[in-house]
Amino acid sequence: MFLNLLLNAEQAILELRPQGRILVRTRVSADNRTIYADVVDDGPGILPDALPRVFEPFFTTKTVGSGTGLGLSVSYGILEEHGGKLSVQSKPGETIFTVELPVTRAPEPAPALTPKRVAPSGTGRVALVVEDEPSVLDLVVTLLSQQGWRVDMASGGRTGLECVERRAYDLIISDIRMPDGDGQTFYRNVLLREPALAKRFLFITGDTANAEGWAFLENTGVPVIEKPFAPATFEEAVARVMAAAVRS
Repeated sequence: MFLNLLLNAEQAILELRPQGRILVRTRVSADNRTIYADVVDDGPGILPDALPRVFEPFFTTKTVGSGTGLGLSVSYGILEEHGGKLSVQSKPGETIFTVELPVTRAPEPAPALTPKRVAPSGTGRVALVVEDEPSVLDLVVTLLSQQGWRVDMASGGRTGLECVERRAYDLIISDIRMPDGDGQTFYRNVLLREPALAKRFLFITGDTANAEGWAFLENTGVPVIEKPFAPATFEEAVARVMAAAVRS
């Protein structure tokens, strides 16, 4: 999460000039219950109309194609899971992202704890992500990589099929509407080669008004999640697909 904030600060500066200054400063609240860490850069700042949206999934102020890294929405979620907060202040020449974390004591070991449900590990598994939208692609690849998946990427159905012809995959995640071959055709072509992969597909789509696309999904029964989606929604969908694949 801290690395992501530093990289975002660096990219913001580089959009304005070849070098700048990034400052990381920390402090503790007067009651010693909260730790604060500021990541400050002297880049161009964030426009006022964009500032309220910087933590939304898939929202970016970066140039298309430059990538979004881990994503501020994921960083926001990481801090929430640790009982913290992430906030931002910005003006021309100064942007401050503030990390807020509670000071806690390690709990005493409990005699009987219910194991926490975690996303299944992808260690030793390979996934193919077929997506032409850079921000969505970056987030999906990041979430899979965090679970140990090795990930191949394709920008559309045609290049995705070439990947399938070269190697075996444990999971295929695909958009439906793409300029380089749509997801429906890609799915059908994959099944002609490897019918067993039908249970290892997960579609993502932002085209909720496309009646033909929804009819295809209903007829095939392939799981689908709609854009924009929260990281937890994506991880749960992957877990369901992998569980179903193991049972089949």
